[in-house]
Amino acid sequence: MFRNTADVMASAPPTAQVITETCKQIGIKHYVEDIPHSTRQARLHWLGDRQAEKTVLYFHGGGFGVPAFEGHVKFVGKTIEKVKQNGVDLNVAMLEYALTPAAKYPVQITQAAEALHFLLDRGHDPSNIIIGGDSAGGNLVLALSSIILHGFDGVRPFTLNDKLAGAIIISGWVSYDTEAESMTTNDIFDVVSHKSGTSIHPAYVSDDQRNNYSEPIRAGAAWWIDFPAKRILNVYGGHEVFRDDIVLVGQQLQDAGNDVESVESPMHVHADCILDAQTGFAHGEMAETIWDFLSGV
Repeated sequence: MFRNTADVMASAPPTAQVITETCKQIGIKHYVEDIPHSTRQARLHWLGDRQAEKTVLYFHGGGFGVPAFEGHVKFVGKTIEKVKQNGVDLNVAMLEYALTPAAKYPVQITQAAEALHFLLDRGHDPSNIIIGGDSAGGNLVLALSSIILHGFDGVRPFTLNDKLAGAIIISGWVSYDTEAESMTTNDIFDVVSHKSGTSIHPAYVSDDQRNNYSEPIRAGAAWWIDFPAKRILNVYGGHEVFRDDIVLVGQQLQDAGNDVESVESPMHVHADCILDAQTGFAHGEMAETIWDFLSGV
């Protein structure tokens, strides 16, 4: 979700190609599994050691219309490496979900639920699963959590014997409105423009579909009581246009009585950790915050 989003959508290679080629480039194990009976044939791309105890189910960002970037894969690879240095073995299952305009809400949140059911059906213990995502992927983290809590038409209900180990929301796209002050004050800094706040979401969701599942900021604190993950990391950049909305959702999650860390990374922009990995810049505070969180779940 960047200022030239239309150009990115037109030129970006498919998610599967990006993941496959980048995994070869950085030398990380990669295995693909189809999710049986999935809506629009969603797939999981496994990165790292399949025998690792903990699994991160990851949803990439891109406004629901842009495939995963190299930066997503490189950041995942670095995350596995850094967390292992801290004594935690984990792998990452990246969901290859359907994109707009061919697939619209609720296809993507349904696929996210199918992915989690697939892990649980395969014997993964909830206490060893972390759900995470950046931007639109952060939206999916909250949508999936809503489905676990409240159910959703057409999705098999979840019955967890324990809470998920954690949830990571990176620069979550939580609101489609543009009234927040940071939309204006941070427009000169961020890679996402104020204009994109209104121009992109109609490809994903119609006005009458803007609800607690599709637009998390609408939910309010009571909706999030008994959140399905033991710990939540809500991390964002101080220079992103979505900052104020992200802060509000973090407060709602906390007001609901959940264990929430809302962490602002000063002078960081939208999904800064992914952009650093994409461009080869040194990783900053946002990445370090995520690695520290994963090392403790």
